[in-house]
Parts: sequence; structure tokens; C-alpha cells
Amino acid sequence: MQSVLRTPEEVQAWHASLGSALDLTVVLSNLQVEYDLHIVVPDGTALYDSSRYGADDDSASLSGLAGGEYTIYISSPFGDVSDTPYMLQANVTPIEGP
Repeated sequence: MQSVLRTPEEVQAWHASLGSALDLTVVLSNLQVEYDLHIVVPDGTALYDSSRYGADDDSASLSGLAGGEYTIYISSPFGDVSDTPYMLQANVTPIEGP
């Protein structure tokens, strides 16, 4: 997926519905300015908050997630925007049972 933050205060939300126990990897790339990646679990608890600085790629690898609705937020912590779209990739891997 790709998108552009058009205003300094814009926050974009992407939703991932997971049907069972899974591992989730999310990569935010093609950044021209600093954007932050946040992942929130179904009960509203922050599971991942970006802590890197600059326009480097950001990624989160989360293991053993229960099924449910997860929200991925993209924001600009310093109000920077760019006309170049960022890229967001989410990969889901089923957890193998015993």
C-alpha cells in the first residue's frame, strides 16, 4: 500500500483483521521525511510505537498475536510532509501448532 500525508496534523489509519494466532511484520519505507509507525491491539493498547529518528525505514515484527482487529497508524511527529508516497507493507505468517 502507498499513501501521502497531505497535512502536518494528518494521521492515517490502516486496519488488519487477523483471524487466528499469527505473526505480523509491518514495514514503513520510501520515506522522504520522518513518519512514525504505531500498531494498536484490539483493546486499544499500543503494541508498537516508533522510536527511530529521521527518514530511515521503520519496521515492527510482532509474534504470537491473537485474532482480532489491529490498527496501524502513520503520522508525522514533527509536521513534515512530502509529495512522495510512503510504502506500507504488512506480512502475516500463521503460527504452526504442535
